[in-house]
Amino acid sequence: MRRTAFISIAVTGFATGIGQIVVLRELLILFYGNELSTGLVLTAWLVWTAVGSSIGGGIAHRFPLRPAVHGLGLLLLACLLPATLLWLRSARLLWSIPLGELVGPGLMIAVSLTTTGAFCTVSGCMFAWCWHVYVCASPEEPRVPQPIMIYLGEALGAAAGGLFFYFVLLPYGSNFTAICVTAVATSGLVLLFVRPWRESTGRRPLTAIIALTMGLATAVAAVNSDRLDELSHRWQWGAGLVAVQDTPYNNLALLQEANQYTLFTSGLWFFSVPDPKTAEFAVHLAMLQHPRPQKVLLVGGGSVELIGELLKYSSLARLDVVDPDPGMVGLLYEYLPEKFMRPVKDRRVHLHHEDAVAFMGDSRRSYDVILLNLGDPMNAERNRFYTLEFFQKLGRRLSPGGLLSFDVSASDFLGPVQVRFLRSLYDTLQAVFPDVTVYLLDSARFFSTRQQGLLVSDARELLRRMAERGLHLRHLQESYLLDYLNPMRLNYLASILAQSLPQSLNRDFSPTCYFNNLLLWAFQLHPGLEQVLIGLSSVPRRWLWIVLTAALAVLAVFSWRGVLGCETTCQVSVMIMGAAQLILEILLLLSFQVMQGFVYRQLSLIVTLYMAGAACGALLDSLLAVRIRRAALWLAGVQIIFALYVLGVLKILFVMHDGSGGLVGGVSASVIFAILAMAAGVLGGVHFALGIRVIAGFGSASAALAGHLYGVDLIGAASGAVVASLFLVPVYGVVTTMSVLAVASAGAATALLTMQSSSVH
Repeated sequence: MRRTAFISIAVTGFATGIGQIVVLRELLILFYGNELSTGLVLTAWLVWTAVGSSIGGGIAHRFPLRPAVHGLGLLLLACLLPATLLWLRSARLLWSIPLGELVGPGLMIAVSLTTTGAFCTVSGCMFAWCWHVYVCASPEEPRVPQPIMIYLGEALGAAAGGLFFYFVLLPYGSNFTAICVTAVATSGLVLLFVRPWRESTGRRPLTAIIALTMGLATAVAAVNSDRLDELSHRWQWGAGLVAVQDTPYNNLALLQEANQYTLFTSGLWFFSVPDPKTAEFAVHLAMLQHPRPQKVLLVGGGSVELIGELLKYSSLARLDVVDPDPGMVGLLYEYLPEKFMRPVKDRRVHLHHEDAVAFMGDSRRSYDVILLNLGDPMNAERNRFYTLEFFQKLGRRLSPGGLLSFDVSASDFLGPVQVRFLRSLYDTLQAVFPDVTVYLLDSARFFSTRQQGLLVSDARELLRRMAERGLHLRHLQESYLLDYLNPMRLNYLASILAQSLPQSLNRDFSPTCYFNNLLLWAFQLHPGLEQVLIGLSSVPRRWLWIVLTAALAVLAVFSWRGVLGCETTCQVSVMIMGAAQLILEILLLLSFQVMQGFVYRQLSLIVTLYMAGAACGALLDSLLAVRIRRAALWLAGVQIIFALYVLGVLKILFVMHDGSGGLVGGVSASVIFAILAMAAGVLGGVHFALGIRVIAGFGSASAALAGHLYGVDLIGAASGAVVASLFLVPVYGVVTTMSVLAVASAGAATALLTMQSSSVH
C-alpha cells in the first residue's frame, strides 16, 4: 500500500508540475504578459489545492481508500489536463474579452478560479488520500514516525515533470502537445503501476471500464492534439489567425484582416501593417528634430514599416535595429508579403538579435536619433526600457545634439491615472535629460536630449524641414501638425505635467508601471477604490515597518504567554513561510525578466528547480530525523536561515544588476536564478517537514492533520501572492518587499523561540 501511495503522489506531482507551468504560460498570454497577474493565477491555484487537501483529509477516514480511488483520481487528473487548457483558450469567447484589451481584476480572478478549480481540487485531495494510505499501511509493513515521504514524492514528481517539460516537451512541441503527452504519460503510469482494478470486490469490472474509458479519452485527445491545438487557438485569437509561434521570448500570434496583418506578442498588440499613419508619426516627428540624422538606432524593430520610413532620409548612413527575438523576424519573413520585408534587406540596415539592454552596454557606437518602438510598459519585459537605468545607458550612446524619442498610449483628455503614468515617465526622463518635450497626438510622444534648445515644437519649422528634405508624406501633413502642435494643446499638456505630484521615478527594481496598471484595474471596479490605492501609495514607508513590527511583536508576546499554543504558533510559522516562499519565487521571476528581458521560457525552469529543492529539503529532513530532538528549535533555525538567505539573494541581485563583482563570473543568469530557486525550495521543504514533526510529536501525522497543515501552507502562499502582487511590489518595489520577507520570517522564528522559552520555564 505504501508503494502505491508513493507512486500515486509522484504521478500527481508530475501532472501538476507540468500543468501549473502550462497554465501560467497560457494565462500570461491572456493577461497581456503582466507578471502581477502571475500572483493572482498562483493564488487561485493554491486556494483550490488547499481546498482539495482539506476536503481529502476530512473524508479520508470515512471511506476505504483502495487502489481504485488513487487510480481513478489520477486518471481524472489526466483527463482534466487537456480539458483545462481548452477551457482556458476559450476564455475570450466565453467572457467576451477583446483582443489586446486590458483584462480587469474581477474578470482576471474569475477566469483564474474557473480555470484551476477542478484540476487543483483533485490534486489537493490526492495529497491527503496518499498521506492517509501511507499512515495506515498494513501491519506487516514497518511504521515510521512521519510519512513525509508523501511530501517528498509529490515534490520529486513535480520536479521530474518540470524537467521533462523544459528539456523534452518545450523544444519540440506546443503547449497543447505538452499537455496531451503529459496526460497520456500519467494514464500510462497509472495503468502500469497503480492498476485501479486491483480490489477484491464486485466493482472490479466497473472500475476497469471507467479506468480504460478515461485512459482512452486522453489517448484520443493526444492523437488529435494538432487539430485541437489549431481549433483552440482560433477560439483564442479568432478566425483571422495566420500563425502562432512560441519563442524563448514571447508567444507570437500573427492575425490577418483583409490586407492588414497584426502581430501580438504575449497577448499585447505590437504592430499592424500596413499602418502608414502610425509609422509616419513614429518616425518623422523624431527625425525632423535633428538637423542631419546619419546614424539611427531603432529598438524593437518589429514594425517593418518604420524601417521603410527611416530609409526615406538621404542623410541616413546606418540604421541599427535591435530586437532580441529572431523568431519574430522569421515569422514575418514567412507570412508577410515580400513588399513589406523589402526595406529590411537594405544595405544600410543592420539587424541585431540581442537584448537591447545588453546591446547598449556592449556597443560603443553613438547615434543621432534613438527610437524606441516597444509599446506601452505594461509588464517587466517592456517596462525595463523605460526606466532610469536604461535611459542612462541610452544617454551615453547619443552623439552631441542627439535625441531619444518614444510614444505611449494617451487620449486627448487625460484622467488622473494617465496623468500619473505620463508624469512618471516625464520625471524619469528629466532625471537624465535636461530638455524633455511631449506632444499629445493620438498618443503621447516624448522627445529628450542632453542639450537645451534643440527640440522644436513649432509646426511651421517642422513643415519647412519636411520640404527641405523632400519628404512627401500621406498623413503627417500641414493640417495635422497645426492642430496637434497648436499652443493651446501644448500648454494644456505642460500644465498637466507641472501638477504638484510626488516624484515617482521608474526604476528596474521599483517599476511604477505596476502601480499604474493596478490603478487602471481599480478604476474598472470602482473609482473610489482607485482613490484608496492612491492614498495608500502616499503613506510614508515607515508606517509599513511600524505595522509589520507591531504585528510580529504581538505574535511573539502571545506565543510567549501561551495564548496561541504550540500547534497554532507552528501553523502561523508554516503560513508565513509559505507566503515568503511564493513571494520570493514571484520576485525571482520578476528580477529575471528585468535583467534578461524574457521569462516566458525560463518560467518553467525556475518553478521546476524550486520543486526539486523542496524534494531535497524533505529528503534532508528524513535523513536528519534521528538527530532531531527539539523540532521546534530546528523549525525556528530554518526560518532564521531563510531570512538571512533572502537578504543574500537581494545582494546577489544587486551584483548581477550592476554587472560587477566576481560573484557572477562566467555563470549565466539562467543558471544563477535556477540555483537561487532551488536553494529556496530546499529551505521550504525542510521547514514544512519540521512543521509536521512539531505538530504530530512522536506519533504519525494523520491525513486530516497533514491535509490541514498543507492547506495552511498553501493558504499562506496564496495570501502572500495577493499581498505582493497587489500591494507590496506595485507600491514599494522589489527591495522593500524582500526586506519585508526577511523581517517577517525572523519574526515567525522569534515566536517559535519565545514559545520554547515559555515551555522551559
